[in-house]
Amino acid sequence: MKVMKSHSVAAMILLANISSCDILGSDDPEPCINQCSPDDLICDPDGQLVACAGPNSNGCYFWGPGEDCGAHRTCAESACICTNPCQAGTAVCDPFGGKVQCEGPDEDGCLFWGTPQECENGKLCIGGSCGCEQPCEPGDTSCDMQGRLLACEGPDADGCTNWDAGQACPDHQICQNGACACDNPCDFGDQVCYQSVGTRDCVGPDSAGCMFWTELELCPDGFLCISEISGCVKSTPPECSNLNECHYEGQKTCKTQTKYRACKYSDEGCLIWDCDT
Repeated sequence: MKVMKSHSVAAMILLANISSCDILGSDDPEPCINQCSPDDLICDPDGQLVACAGPNSNGCYFWGPGEDCGAHRTCAESACICTNPCQAGTAVCDPFGGKVQCEGPDEDGCLFWGTPQECENGKLCIGGSCGCEQPCEPGDTSCDMQGRLLACEGPDADGCTNWDAGQACPDHQICQNGACACDNPCDFGDQVCYQSVGTRDCVGPDSAGCMFWTELELCPDGFLCISEISGCVKSTPPECSNLNECHYEGQKTCKTQTKYRACKYSDEGCLIWDCDT
């Protein structure tokens, strides 16, 4: 190895101790392909909040596992927010004729549907009312327990108002605070591994201006989706589970600022680093 005279003695000793295993055909480390930046957040297709994780052994950042937003909240626009399916003071009927009152706020400031209550004296709940209880004012809107948009009807001949049967919100929208609005679970260009079996991409906007996740694109047979690359890689046999030294073929780990080791398959089909430490 030819060493320039400008190198210090310490640098020459370091270079002399580098084995051929450390030189993998390039003097430069494999560049990082970061999926995200520290503190980035997205919502996955299951409605969980996903934080940017890392760095990994290459110094790269990748999307970590999803975390549930908890009761009465959902993930939208890269944050856990209240679903607020109802408005304070409103009531609807459940499918079995019980009356359900909007309750809250809870400790997170969220409103939610309470436990269904049977109407007294054998009455049935109709339009959010056990009889003529005026559950709404004409012109009011709300959401029912199934996420349909409701409109207040009446008064009828008896002077009563009731909620109508409701209508479903369009695709990629949810009923919230008495209106259908985009749920926007992601930002354009986001991509996530979904349950290790494939990928889903964030696309849009649709005609209403909403972003949404595509249908699941499955990995080929014998492949798994790895979150660190948001892509499908060949899976190893079950007997390799405790023998794999790395996660996927082509993964690289830095040894120095200019040298790295690569992940490859052994003759037994397990993943190993290409040379000993």
